[in-house]
Amino acid sequence: REFQQCLKTNRFDHLNMQSWYPKCGRYYELEEACRQNLLMSIDVKCSSELSGAASRPDSQQHVQAVGVCVNRNFGRALQFDKDAAEQTYSRRSRFMGSMGGV
Repeated sequence: REFQQCLKTNRFDHLNMQSWYPKCGRYYELEEACRQNLLMSIDVKCSSELSGAASRPDSQQHVQAVGVCVNRNFGRALQFDKDAAEQTYSRRSRFMGSMGGV
């Protein structure tokens, strides 16, 4: 949410990473770390439901089972490694600075 707000407030083109990363990159990295952790966690905790839906994509019951599993396991705040996201932001900022983008 903060990343999209940063892009919008500063009128950055989201396709031009060199323009937005110095100001919005920290938000991007935090959101990306959260997204990645969520997808990996869903893959682990809902694997049987995902397999059922994949084997029967036309079955509304199987598809709904995935939604039930996600809501049951992830209906609250998701924990992720904020320090790792901050480190990624620092590394990329240094790299982009060395490329003349920051």
